[in-house]
Amino acid sequence: MPLEIKTMEATLAELAKPIPAKYQKVNSFTNKPFFPVNVYKKALYYRVPQHSVQCNSHLSGIYCVTDVTIEIACSDGVLVRSANGFEQLELEKQMRGDPATNSFAQAFKLACQQFGLGKAEAGE
Repeated sequence: MPLEIKTMEATLAELAKPIPAKYQKVNSFTNKPFFPVNVYKKALYYRVPQHSVQCNSHLSGIYCVTDVTIEIACSDGVLVRSANGFEQLELEKQMRGDPATNSFAQAFKLACQQFGLGKAEAGE
């Protein structure tokens, strides 16, 4: 089955559809619901498989900084959104994950949210 390439307007409408709330987790520190980065990855892949992701990580002082750019090919052009994330390099404390992975997850989610991806269904 050939890949269907939609218009920019149709692509943005597809990305803005809510994600079922059953995929949310609860942050153990803030007790607030959130979608893990893998949910964003899957939603982006299934809704617009014709996307590409560029990632660049570097150290800046005591931070790991990651820049993420997502490009989506559409029938009438290309949609591009970029975001960055950062995570402090805490050598004394036990970290939750590594700084590069955490800063990528933060940047990737922010770039996805710029497309409208990441809203939860209401009432679940």
